[in-house]
Amino acid sequence: MKITIFGAGATGSMIGGELARAGEAVTLIARGAHLEAMRANGLTVNMNGEERVTHPACTDDPAAVGVQDAVIFTVKAHHAADAAEAAAPLIGPDTVVVAAQNGIPWWYFHGTGDAFEGHRLRSVDSDRRVWNAIGPERVLGGVINGSCALPRPGYVNHTMKKRSLAIGEPTKNSEGGSSERAERLAAAFAGTDIDAPLAENIRRNIWVKLLSNVAGATLCVLTRSTHGQVHGDPGCRAIEIAMMREAGAVAAGLGIDISAEIETRVANNTPGNSPHKPSTLQDLEAGKMMEVDDIIGAVAEIARLVGADTPVIDMVYALVRRLAEAEGCYPGDGRFVLRPQPSA
Repeated sequence: MKITIFGAGATGSMIGGELARAGEAVTLIARGAHLEAMRANGLTVNMNGEERVTHPACTDDPAAVGVQDAVIFTVKAHHAADAAEAAAPLIGPDTVVVAAQNGIPWWYFHGTGDAFEGHRLRSVDSDRRVWNAIGPERVLGGVINGSCALPRPGYVNHTMKKRSLAIGEPTKNSEGGSSERAERLAAAFAGTDIDAPLAENIRRNIWVKLLSNVAGATLCVLTRSTHGQVHGDPGCRAIEIAMMREAGAVAAGLGIDISAEIETRVANNTPGNSPHKPSTLQDLEAGKMMEVDDIIGAVAEIARLVGADTPVIDMVYALVRRLAEAEGCYPGDGRFVLRPQPSA
């Protein structure tokens, strides 16, 4: 398949490197020093201590690539609108687009077949720029699980024993997420070390991953701590559990049951020792724009939609947004204002 990774930073480059190693016709859309390093020396992915060097095509000009079979977006959520419009030369009538950003995706309310069908999330895609540029009918949902960092240009560290890209059609909750186009894309990963399971309900996968980002990762940002440090601190752990349970109530309002995953995580009281810093904290420390609204702001916005009570999430959202604004790392334009809960 002809596959382009749009936004080839740490995670996108890891995916692109594995696809190149498997012999797929992959192109990485990157920029800056990372792009120049890959052009000069190829891409090195340190996969649990094994350095894998590949030489995928890479460019900062989508127009030079041509129409693709699939485009996998791994840009930060706040760059999705610009990326969607820039990707136009890559997208033909049959191109599949995998939206694999963190948080609640812009297409979430496409194909739900319920009262929320077509709802616009102001925190995610306020002007529908992404929705209009790509078209939700092209989309396969994608959820990445991995632990990547870019310690220097051209070099990616991946430290988890396993990694995956779950793929699924954004269908109704009661329907399966497999399709011919999903199966074809998943098959392209057969020769890689990335699992590509076909999700029966990709929205559920999104909420399960969101548990880590909306709770643990956000607390890592506020405390400038690793996952292990947050998990091992009793006070932070109590806040993390409260946030996961609130997020579960929001998901339930959309017909998504993640209660079993939440209680499994609550029952895991073993102090963590993970030295990993979530990407949002990495961005804060590097002075880059942070994913705030798309991860925690969107959950709070949906809570208003479904009538769920989220006092802890609301409080943490206000704190992390204020921190991001103070550090010059908040990518929003200020138009998204979280209205108070009805009971406030």
